[in-house]
Amino acid sequence: MVVQSEGFAQRFVTVFALTLVFSALLSAQTVLSGRVSDPQGKLVGGATVKLQADNGATLAETHADVAGNFSFQKVGAGRVRVVASAPGFAAVTKEVFLTDGQPSDTELHFDKLETQTQSVVITRR
Repeated sequence: MVVQSEGFAQRFVTVFALTLVFSALLSAQTVLSGRVSDPQGKLVGGATVKLQADNGATLAETHADVAGNFSFQKVGAGRVRVVASAPGFAAVTKEVFLTDGQPSDTELHFDKLETQTQSVVITRR
């Protein structure tokens, strides 16, 4: 019986340790927030902000509020890309390194206006 008891205790300790490790991994998250501004420094409300993995896959998407603020909750630690776009502006991308449990704040500045072309067709009657 003692042998069985030791085996049970060993399995229990192993399962308990694994549970703690997996719990820590699952809770290893942080918050990424920031602001989007135009070339003059004015905040850009309604901008689309995407959170992307290194491979370019979109992890999450949100829109800046009327004051240009955005936030992503429960983001995993590591390197991510934040991409902002808005009508009339060239998209801007910024790499951010996130640390477990430490909220991060970033600024995204549109550097230039998006080049727009228009064509007019005139037909003779």
